[in-house]
Amino acid sequence: MEPTDIRRWHERREALFPTKIPYTALSAINAQLPRLEIERAMRALDSYAQQRPYKGFYWLRYMVHYERAAADMGDARTLGTAPRGAPPAEETGDIDAERAERERYESLPDAFRADCARRFAEWGWPAGSRAWRLLCIDAYDGREIERYRRATNIFTETDQRKQELAERAEYMQRRGFLELITQLRHEIVLLGGKPDVVAR
Repeated sequence: MEPTDIRRWHERREALFPTKIPYTALSAINAQLPRLEIERAMRALDSYAQQRPYKGFYWLRYMVHYERAAADMGDARTLGTAPRGAPPAEETGDIDAERAERERYESLPDAFRADCARRFAEWGWPAGSRAWRLLCIDAYDGREIERYRRATNIFTETDQRKQELAERAEYMQRRGFLELITQLRHEIVLLGGKPDVVAR
């Protein structure tokens, strides 16, 4: 997609899905849109809007419709052993879909689930979330999964980020103590005392 196509896609998405998407999710979506074909992407929006079994707009669900649009347009390319655009995790289109996906995920071998935790740790989806389960299920079934990769993992903190947060917390605590000391010294002066006197 070109920038004008991306703008057109967002306008159509906002018309079909009048919901607020977090900035981090929009950034991840915008990073993936240039790889998509505009006509196929627009068809997928219409198809997803007609289904609407869930509130909001979910990128993974949208990508299922995008993959299906390839079959509708006669695109026979496949990257996995399953047909391109095959529904993830026995999609049923109703409230039971998530339960079926959860059961399907639980039926995966323990070794494969542990491998998923290592392989997809930096793909941008929180482990155990619905998106995470769909990713693991599709990987196990041999479906194309590269489309699920996000630019950065907003859900995991690196050691550097943890250190920055710890330093910030320490700085704020020290600053709070200094402000408290200043207030106490001011109160002592107001009461007629001398704050610099050392008790013996």
